[in-house]
Amino acid sequence: MNKIDEAINSIRSLECPTGQLENKVAGILEKYGVAGRTQINIDRSMMIMWPGLSMFTPTILSVFLPLI
Repeated sequence: MNKIDEAINSIRSLECPTGQLENKVAGILEKYGVAGRTQINIDRSMMIMWPGLSMFTPTILSVFLPLI
């Protein structure tokens, strides 16, 4: 299993309060050497079908794209 797969498995089994989720996911990606914290962007969307639920989408920024 490569590092990204290990990181994804760790994220899938993550249990923590919603307020800590973004920091925990970024920490896991950094721990497995997938990306540094400055390369990780986590968006939270409230636009889903069930009230009170939200969706988090982690994105790893490419080293070839400039940060603006």
